[in-house]
Amino acid sequence: MVTSGFNIHPALIRPIAVGFALAGGYLLGTGFNDLFIDHDTTELFQRGRAILVSKTTDEDHFHRLIAYRLFFGAILGVLAYILRRLSRWWSTAQ
Repeated sequence: MVTSGFNIHPALIRPIAVGFALAGGYLLGTGFNDLFIDHDTTELFQRGRAILVSKTTDEDHFHRLIAYRLFFGAILGVLAYILRRLSRWWSTAQ
């Protein structure tokens, strides 16, 4: 089987794919939320916390971090899709 080279039991492929899909969806959702929803982060961190990156202080770094989040979310979504297809292929090959 395809998964025999990776030493992954076939019963674990579907939960791993679901985990990748959930993590990718979370990263994509939070990335698009930060990109399209204009929120003032200074109001969120008024309790003595330091603001690490905000859109007003360093806009290029802010957009770069959002791009990384969207990229990794898309990669995890693709991995989840590939694992799902492998799981289906393995179940039909039996």
